[in-house]
Amino acid sequence: MARRRRVTRQDVAVATSDLVERLRRHVEDLAATGEQLPGEHALAEQFGTSRPAVREAIVALERDGLVRRRHGAGTFINPVGASLRHRFDEQVEYSETLERAGYQARLEVLEAGWIPLDTELAALLELPRGTMAYRTLKRWFADDRVAMVATDTIPFDPDRSNGQGRALTVEPSASLFRLVEDLTGDTVDWEIAYPSAANLRRDEARHLGCRAGAAAMVLELVGVGRKGQPRYHALELHRPGVVRFGLVRVVD
Repeated sequence: MARRRRVTRQDVAVATSDLVERLRRHVEDLAATGEQLPGEHALAEQFGTSRPAVREAIVALERDGLVRRRHGAGTFINPVGASLRHRFDEQVEYSETLERAGYQARLEVLEAGWIPLDTELAALLELPRGTMAYRTLKRWFADDRVAMVATDTIPFDPDRSNGQGRALTVEPSASLFRLVEDLTGDTVDWEIAYPSAANLRRDEARHLGCRAGAAAMVLELVGVGRKGQPRYHALELHRPGVVRFGLVRVVD
C-alpha cells in the first residue's frame, strides 16, 4: 500500500496561492468581457475545489481591490482595477508585466560586477560602508522599444562564499529575486517602493533611448527579507508611454 504523504501548512499555502492566482486571471478575463463573477458554488465546481477555499481566495482579491463583496447582492468586479497591467502595490517580474500588456519582452544585461557599498547605500541596506555587493544594470524591451532600465544592488553574504569572497553562482541575467537567494540565501517577502520623477541625464537617456533632459518615472525600491533585513536596492527608470502604472485603493 502506498504511503500517504502528510499535508503541511506550506502545501496549503501553495495551494491557496495557486487558487488566488487562477481566480485573479479569471476575474481579469471576465472584466474584459463585462461578465459578472459567478457564485462561490459555481466557482468551486469550476476550479475543482471547496467553497471555503474559493471564499478565502475572493477575500484575498477583495484586499487587492479587484472585487467587492456586497451582502445579499453578490460579488462585483472592479473592471478598471482588473485592467491595470502594472501596480505600485504589486511586484512581479517586469517581463511578465510587459507580456500582460501585449508586448514581446526582451531583457538585456548592460553591466554586471562587484562594488563596495558607498555611505548612502550602506545606510539604506543597514550594512557597514564598504560591504561588497553585486550590481547589475539591465534594460527591458517592449517589442523593439526600451521600456525600463534598472540598477539592482545586492549585498553579498560572506557565509555563501567559495573561500575567495565571491558567491558560488552568479548569473546576471537571472531575476532579481533569484540573485538575492543566490547571494544571501534569503527570500524577499516585502518591497518598499518610493515613486518620483526625474529629468534624464545623458547616460540614462542613452540607455532608455530618449533625449537628455526628458522626464521619466523613477521607482526606488528596497527589498526586505523574511528576517527583516534589507536585501537589495533597486533604481528603475521607466520610459513614459509604454506601461501605465496604477494603484488601487479600497474605499471603506
